Amino acid sequence: MTPSKSIEFRLKEAIESERFELVPELLAEYSAHVASMDLPPQEQIMGFLDWAQRTLAASRAHSSDQFQTLSDSRNYSDPAPNRKSWQITF
Repeated sequence: MTPSKSIEFRLKEAIESERFELVPELLAEYSAHVASMDLPPQEQIMGFLDWAQRTLAASRAHSSDQFQTLSDSRNYSDPAPNRKSWQITF
C-alpha cells in the first residue's frame, strides 16, 4: 500500500467511525505528504475528493435528521381559562 493510500485509508476510517478528533492530525499528515511531491495519481485524488464530498453530504443529512429529532414537534395551545399553565396537545 502506498503512503498516500495508507493515509487516505486511515482518514476515511476516522471519518466513517466518527472519530473526528483524529482528522486534523491525519489531514496534516496528508498535506505534508502532498507537499513532499510524492503525489498519488490524479484519478486517486479525484476519487478521494468525490468520496469526501459524498460522505460530507451524507453526514450533513444525518446531522440534520438528528437535529430534527431534538426539536419539540408538539403543538402548544392557549391555556385553559381557569388554569395558570399551558396545555400541551399531541
